[in-house]
Amino acid sequence: MRVLALEPFYGGSHKAFLDGWRAHSRHEFTVLGLSAHHWKWRMRHSAVTFSHLVDERVSSGGSWDVVFASDMLNLAEFRGLVQPSLRNLPTVLYFHENQLTYPSRTQDDRDLHLAYVNFTSAVAADAIWFNSKFHRREFLEQYGQWLLQMPDHPHVDRLQSIERRASVRYPGIEPVGVAKGERNPEPVLIWPARWEHDKNPELLAIAVQTLAEKSVPFRLRLLGKVFQTRPPALESLGERIGDRLIAAPPPESREDYLRELQRGDIVISTADHEFFGLAVLEALSAGCYPALPNRLAYPELIEHLAAAQSEAYLYDGTRRGLVERLTLLIQRAAAGQLWQNGVNLAPRVDEEFGWEVRAQELDQALEVVAY
Repeated sequence: MRVLALEPFYGGSHKAFLDGWRAHSRHEFTVLGLSAHHWKWRMRHSAVTFSHLVDERVSSGGSWDVVFASDMLNLAEFRGLVQPSLRNLPTVLYFHENQLTYPSRTQDDRDLHLAYVNFTSAVAADAIWFNSKFHRREFLEQYGQWLLQMPDHPHVDRLQSIERRASVRYPGIEPVGVAKGERNPEPVLIWPARWEHDKNPELLAIAVQTLAEKSVPFRLRLLGKVFQTRPPALESLGERIGDRLIAAPPPESREDYLRELQRGDIVISTADHEFFGLAVLEALSAGCYPALPNRLAYPELIEHLAAAQSEAYLYDGTRRGLVERLTLLIQRAAAGQLWQNGVNLAPRVDEEFGWEVRAQELDQALEVVAY
């Protein structure tokens, strides 16, 4: 089957998703992607840009069986701009995130016009895929409340149709592998999140400072992407915990990043936002033990991996709960008994979320839409 994949923001997790699926798919992909910059402008212009690029390819003999697009595309505009042969192709819209519930620093930062683009795109799609049950549920609930605030013509009834066409299709990862070697002299904590407000770096900083003040032995490695504007809590972290912070620059390559994951013992999330959790899954695939807040998509992922032991991997989301959980896990790691209450999750992650498995599931779901 021939797939036309449109990605206005071809970078980060969006790029990893398409590249991973295409590499393991039985279908033939034509990927049109735009650079991962100026995301608001990408959402504004990409329908016009892609309609032009696609028409050029059709003139050169290009044809496809199905259109696959991410939430960054105004799918309704795109379908209205292309010629009828393309307009009538079945379409799948994949929600990595949405612009209504994605956390912003302030409500003034949120562009509600782009949130409505997500809504109209979902109305226009033949199938809507979400990257987690949590995301699907939050989208339907929050859009239902928001649309009722419109001055007239709220179209909230359209959510019933969206819900009927909506399903959950998890992304995949390339299995990382657990490195064999001697145990770390002091347990290494990994925080793989972006240095941004929605990952709640303040909670991480106060928790590890509390551990340091209690003389709990550990080292901390920050592996997430760093931006020009850095959270003060992370900028001052070295002053708070001293040489417990592994003072190393961000990994320069994907290979370096994965090696750093393999050196870790415990992966921490403090996130206020997570529609799925790719970075955490990769850390689990590398053999890290999870310390994750009991919120967002995390309970769903852990339930998927280890339903009978889910409480062992989740904390209550508070500073006190994180400190207590890390203290316990660090003690176990130091004694070589980190996984004493369960089996290492790495093999299970690879079996459930490795691209070899995920690509087959996505391929089959795409065929249902196309045929």
